[in-house]
Amino acid sequence: MTGQELPEALKRIGESIPVIGPQSDLRDKRGLVHLNQGNVKAAVADFRVSAADSPTKAKYFHLALAEKKANNLDAARDTIARAEDLGDNVVGMTSLEREAYERLVDELK
Repeated sequence: MTGQELPEALKRIGESIPVIGPQSDLRDKRGLVHLNQGNVKAAVADFRVSAADSPTKAKYFHLALAEKKANNLDAARDTIARAEDLGDNVVGMTSLEREAYERLVDELK
């Protein structure tokens, strides 16, 4: 994702939600766009709903990143703890996300 693609991504996700519904994965992707655009409040809101609806390590990681950026460090720590409770399952996480996840775990200790 580059800064140029974010508005287009947000537009396409916005067009998809009315057609297929506010699925957890779409909310997660929209949260990533919001986070990369600097709209942390909207990102946190999307990630919270997404993780509650269909919890995965990747979704908890995204939520923890947003909580950290919002300076909600206790919430970020709690969220990472939930991600850790899911074990080593990294389905849905790219290799870059796995590296960033490990960094975030270390930062929140």
